[in-house]
Amino acid sequence: TAQWMMEGTSAQGCVEGISSFMDHAISEEVTSYLDCAADVLSRLSRIKTNLTKTIDNYQRVYQRAVAGIDTCAKTYPNKDSLSRLKTCVEAWNRNRHLCQ
Repeated sequence: TAQWMMEGTSAQGCVEGISSFMDHAISEEVTSYLDCAADVLSRLSRIKTNLTKTIDNYQRVYQRAVAGIDTCAKTYPNKDSLSRLKTCVEAWNRNRHLCQ
């Protein structure tokens, strides 16, 4: 590349060589950066989509489990039903972890 820049015999040829070399080098650098940035941006977009889906799913499952636990409390309100209440709540808690 240096030899290509020095092919001109005059100072003007040398300056033109350096100028065109720099334009080419900058263009290659910008293209390389844009290719890299495009890859990263598409990955970030996919990650955002997946994270949003995961959060939405977790919230749905959690709300369903809370509603189920509320149903347990309404179904077994008496002190003599504590073991059944505990079993019901534990089942909803297990289901919440399985559904994620």
